[in-house]
Amino acid sequence: MRRLDEPFSKTDLRPGRSRLVVDAILAGLTQNAEQRRGLATGINEVFAAFEKSARKNNVAYALAFMIAASLGVQTGTAVTDDSPRHLPSRSTTRSRGRRAS
Repeated sequence: MRRLDEPFSKTDLRPGRSRLVVDAILAGLTQNAEQRRGLATGINEVFAAFEKSARKNNVAYALAFMIAASLGVQTGTAVTDDSPRHLPSRSTTRSRGRRAS
């Protein structure tokens, strides 16, 4: 269990030559090399902008970014520092998946 007073450096990682998640996304969303190059450029620009404002090559920050991006896609709104108090509660998200009788 991670202690709250441990530094974020404990969750730093050594970067590889490419972003594996990006490669997987590109393989599933594109049909040819031109589409892959175009989408890769956009995705890499997003990561570059994020890494300028957040801790680079860190699992904790990457996970927070992934969750924020996923919530943004799901809700259609940007997740900001003030967003946690506006996120749906667990009971609200459970009821969305139920069918009306």
